[in-house]
Amino acid sequence: MFVGLHRHSHYSKRDAIAKIPDMVSRIGELQQNAWALTDHGTTSGLMEAYKETKKYNKEHNTSIKFIFGMEGYWIPNYYIKDRKESCHIILLAKNETGYHNLLRLATIGYGDKGNKPDNFFYTMRLTTEDIIAHKEGLIVSSACMGGILNPRNGDEWDYDLAYDRAKTFQNAFGEDFYVEVQCATDDRQKEYNKNMIDLATDLGISAYVTEDSHYVNKDEADTHRKWLGIGEDSDYYQTDDYYIHSEQQVRNSLSYLDNTIVNELIEETERVASKCEQVEIPFGEKHYPVFEVPKGETPLSQMCKLVADGFKKKVVGHVPESEYPKYKAQIDHEIKVLDKIDYTNYMLMTEDFVRGCHNLGIRTGIGRGSVGGCLVAYLMDITRIDPIKYGLIFERFAHDKRSSSADKH
Repeated sequence: MFVGLHRHSHYSKRDAIAKIPDMVSRIGELQQNAWALTDHGTTSGLMEAYKETKKYNKEHNTSIKFIFGMEGYWIPNYYIKDRKESCHIILLAKNETGYHNLLRLATIGYGDKGNKPDNFFYTMRLTTEDIIAHKEGLIVSSACMGGILNPRNGDEWDYDLAYDRAKTFQNAFGEDFYVEVQCATDDRQKEYNKNMIDLATDLGISAYVTEDSHYVNKDEADTHRKWLGIGEDSDYYQTDDYYIHSEQQVRNSLSYLDNTIVNELIEETERVASKCEQVEIPFGEKHYPVFEVPKGETPLSQMCKLVADGFKKKVVGHVPESEYPKYKAQIDHEIKVLDKIDYTNYMLMTEDFVRGCHNLGIRTGIGRGSVGGCLVAYLMDITRIDPIKYGLIFERFAHDKRSSSADKH
């Protein structure tokens, strides 16, 4: 059974038009048991693809495996400022460790949170050293004709350089490095596929076939070209082959190769998929940092102290004394609710970074959204609006029937 291991969605900006629900539906129609999403330089679509695959499985009683992937951009070193030197490389997660390394590499490629600003140049970029340093749990393939194994010297393919690059990744990844051939039927792709098969044979590297799909159905090819603004004089996407293929369509596209080779290329896709576990992503869990409170204190007692200090600063002497019981009753009510729904840790963290902003001279707003109705937030100096004075409603922010996490509000 053919498995698609190189597919793009509309998250591949300015390149693919396939919508993920349509992709999953087509994969289900073809009764394919696994697939990978490998968008250009991004992992942004992975959660949607994972959820849509799970949803389809539940609705249709199927067990399609979703493989987390990315088509990254490889560069010999970061100091090269030439877009033509960036090459594609496919990364697939075999397990949870591989998934986390995939996310880590995406971050590194975009500059590693400012630590490596030279990494980004028009696209995210990764070096061999980056990939090898985070190789655990990952499968790597050579991608398309724009990939790492298609270095060209003028119009000639450079076998020696391709051999050296393939050998480097083979030494690093062993049987988890693959050579990729593709379904496009133009003469350049056919020649490239034959070169890849020869190279794989020479090095003893396994090869598999992919569609490199950018739209779902074959009849969308012209729409895709028009959407990209490709003219008739361009050889870019001029064949109608970048769609999600059935196994028979794959075989038809490779009919110029020996049938034994085609069988092996298709069977290898399923073997690669079988290497990949179904990474399960839990949802609904709380992963807040735990705010450190002084020894002998609890988050609740620490919050109560901050509120008491705020009462002295913002209420005493600022509102009529006859209003004090109203404030105290509201404070008691809010603290009980916030403690019951486990917001105390969240409130302390928020107070900490807002206070940090004030100490550093960083401007903060007076408070926006539903939190403006929270007297506790006002007394902790998170907001600067007195909700009692303006008749704002606390329950818009929190109530004892609320089950969602604080970060959603």
